[in-house]
Amino acid sequence: MQHIKTGTLKWRNNQFLKMTALLITAFFFACMAVYLLGPTTYNIEGLRLNFSLSPASQGQTVIHLPPFGSISAFTHNSPLKLSIELSYIGTDLARDLLHSYSSSSFIERLRSHIPGIMPFFIFKQVILAFAGALLMTYLIWRSSLKQTLLAAALAVSLLLLIFWQTFATYDIRAFKEPEYSGVITLAPNLIPEPEKLLSQLDEVQKQTRKVVDNIKVLFAHAENFSLVGNPAESSEIKKVLVISDLHSNPVGIEFITSLAQSFKVDLVIDAGDLTDFGSEAEIQAVEKLKNLNIPYVFASGNHDTPETVAFIKSLKKGIVLEGLTEVAGLKILGTGDPLAASLDVAITDENEWEETVLAKVPELASQAEAKPDLVVIHNHKAAQKLAQTFPLVIHGHNHRLEIAEGNGNIKINPGTAGAAGLRGLYAEKGVPYSAVILYIKPGEKPLACDIVKYDPLADRFFIERKLFKNGLKAQLERYPSASSSTLP
Repeated sequence: MQHIKTGTLKWRNNQFLKMTALLITAFFFACMAVYLLGPTTYNIEGLRLNFSLSPASQGQTVIHLPPFGSISAFTHNSPLKLSIELSYIGTDLARDLLHSYSSSSFIERLRSHIPGIMPFFIFKQVILAFAGALLMTYLIWRSSLKQTLLAAALAVSLLLLIFWQTFATYDIRAFKEPEYSGVITLAPNLIPEPEKLLSQLDEVQKQTRKVVDNIKVLFAHAENFSLVGNPAESSEIKKVLVISDLHSNPVGIEFITSLAQSFKVDLVIDAGDLTDFGSEAEIQAVEKLKNLNIPYVFASGNHDTPETVAFIKSLKKGIVLEGLTEVAGLKILGTGDPLAASLDVAITDENEWEETVLAKVPELASQAEAKPDLVVIHNHKAAQKLAQTFPLVIHGHNHRLEIAEGNGNIKINPGTAGAAGLRGLYAEKGVPYSAVILYIKPGEKPLACDIVKYDPLADRFFIERKLFKNGLKAQLERYPSASSSTLP
């Protein structure tokens, strides 16, 4: 009798150990199935969002914004990490945000979709977890179907308990004190409270639409500005739209395209920083540049990447400066910023970066004998050195609109066509959108330029004509009948 009792006890112990092993196996592979097969992509309001779950020591939500980095917060009390990655922004969304409805209403619409998505997302995770637990437990232990089903069911029940704990304790307010990783660690210094940013953006969009609607009226007589008192020769003059530092601002795109169309410019020269991080989403934000049917000459900046350069090359008339080229009869010399050759837009060593940029100066200066009409480079310090060799140098980088003339040389910084990007939307003093329309004849010094500034928050528009002494003198010598009294 004692022998039977001992055998029964051993059998029960073995069964308990076996079920424990089955349950551990089932739970492990249930988690693996969720981790490996569970990531799901949803298209919401023009955004492509990838949702995924993974084990974690502390409940956390991580929002990935490649290539900026990520934002995270401890939002719930369960050993689970919810990851959301933004992988795509539709061009229709970018256009609608600018023209159709407000940013704040878009955010509300986006939030309203999330509760409807989560039940389907969780259901998928449960199905995958059960299938993974059932299949792998059976393959490893070859146990009976009843035992395998029981282990899989218990494993999924544990997962459901974790899911319930996650959503029962979830607190979105944790993102009021987020943690940043990657380049976006600069965000606390660069990005204001969302409510402030959205209200500013809505106001900018409202005012910009108003200006865009009326800008052709404002410039209706731009082509009638007499530059030298001899209209018969005006066809020789090339009108060049000079811009820089757009920083992916869609409002700046409206500004640029309106100027190009209203002034009927012959080409655009962009001194770099078309984007902030050169991401796919930013490239989509500036795709309206494809509507410009004129040459677009580009010298990359430190915020640009190979993706930015590839986008310019994809334009019908896009030209990336890598030396000397001729466009619309103008000889243009220039080169891109060294950082644009990599995906890293952060300057880790300021001195090393400047040394690399300035090392390009002798290479460009060696082509002085080609007598380029203008030289383009992004960095302002490199431009300062090049101005000692060339009569006209265009640059950007520091967002300061400046036209310096002296010692027979001219240095033009058009400022920022994108109002310094996102930063310009909420700066207390405001950063105006700015550009320069340059009037120049091939083989001669520039005659004049129009300085254009637009402050959407103040609803102010400013345009000023500047005449260049050397160019004007040469033109008057060529046409003795011309008089300065005929100039506007």
